Amino acid sequence: MENILNIAERQLLASLVGEKFLFIAGKDLGSELVSDEIAINTQDKVLKLQGALVEDDFAGFVDDYGKLKVALATQEEKLFFSEGSDTFMHRYAAEINEVFLVRETLTKKSGTNTLWKYVSDVGIVFALDKGFLCCTLLSHGNELFVVEHKNQFHLEELERTTSSFTDDLFATYETTREVLDLAG
Repeated sequence: MENILNIAERQLLASLVGEKFLFIAGKDLGSELVSDEIAINTQDKVLKLQGALVEDDFAGFVDDYGKLKVALATQEEKLFFSEGSDTFMHRYAAEINEVFLVRETLTKKSGTNTLWKYVSDVGIVFALDKGFLCCTLLSHGNELFVVEHKNQFHLEELERTTSSFTDDLFATYETTREVLDLAG
């Protein structure tokens, strides 16, 4: 199963390169910077990053899986994110130099046989002229993601997306991650 951003969503993210990043805001974001919906506010655009749940049975049973979605904010959403009473804002005022996508592949194996693969976009990283803004899903099983500001970006230091899959006598699970440059 693939649970990845579509071309239009990736193009929206790539269009932020060169923009002046002003602040993030989010519904019930709070000081922990965890939410299912945030806005990336630039000088010219407001992009909404949203965590959603999709149902699938690729693993042999029906379950919910977290999915990132990207869209331009509506006029009503822009107003909410700039003036909403339950909105937390974190200001940066830095140029967006690059945008990266973190893609994770979870593979279930039995011995040397691959039983299934689950490919999911689990994070978006904005390279700013003042560090990196990392927005990553907390778990494959929910829609929440966390926002972190880092001075440097190293994939191995990014928090791993958790899942409910655990090794047993009959199967093992392997996770690999890659970073895709959306502007390159």
